[in-house]
Amino acid sequence: MVTLHLDNATNLWGIDLRLAYDLSSCLSAVPGTMPSPDFVVRNDCGSGSANYTVVQQSPRAPANGSGDVLSLTLQCTRVGTTSLHFQRAVLLDSFGNHLPVTAIDGQITCTSSSSILGYHYVRSGETLLCIARAYGVSAWAIANQNWLYYPFILYPGQRLAIPNVPYQNPPGPTCVPQFGGGTPPPITPTPTPTPISGSTCRAYYQVRYGDTLYAIAWRYGTTVAAIAAKNHLTNPNWIWAGQWLCIP
Repeated sequence: MVTLHLDNATNLWGIDLRLAYDLSSCLSAVPGTMPSPDFVVRNDCGSGSANYTVVQQSPRAPANGSGDVLSLTLQCTRVGTTSLHFQRAVLLDSFGNHLPVTAIDGQITCTSSSSILGYHYVRSGETLLCIARAYGVSAWAIANQNWLYYPFILYPGQRLAIPNVPYQNPPGPTCVPQFGGGTPPPITPTPTPTPISGSTCRAYYQVRYGDTLYAIAWRYGTTVAAIAAKNHLTNPNWIWAGQWLCIP
């Protein structure tokens, strides 16, 4: 838990904060007493940032002195050290004028105490959130642990380390959990591609994880534009593992 503390406040009526952090996911944000959160304009937190805006209301006297502003419950998603950085720190008096403020960044250290529960081998049709639900852990934590980047494309047979980061995921499809043995589950063979109507294909190529259209074109001595046109690709930068391409 991280608690934000304010010292030496004078004539304080409102506060507007935005905090940025890495390596962690925020589970909850609890308002403090400085200033009194009579009217909460915004209080949200998640992976990467937290926003908190509150004001006091009359006839309450202005806040003076010291006290806690906000308490954040953070959960590590990856080992390392990062700063808890104030992207915005605004204090307001009763007229909406800004009060002088000095914001001091904090530091978050995530250790390796969150062990790996096991390894999951991706099956056809599985998504990151589906896998996260299977083990009751954070999908964001799985992505960070395995160095996955948005839009989190998975491919059959890929091995994912499942970190011990419990999380209440939204309801939805849940994958079948699997651990132990170190042997990937059987993968349903990809069916032979159906020939593209009215087109002559010199070869068919099934895209592998990490492939680019440029690399495939170079391998077959053709061009990106020719492959994209033959396969009706509207975006040549968007291909995925398991996809079949007609090579003209």
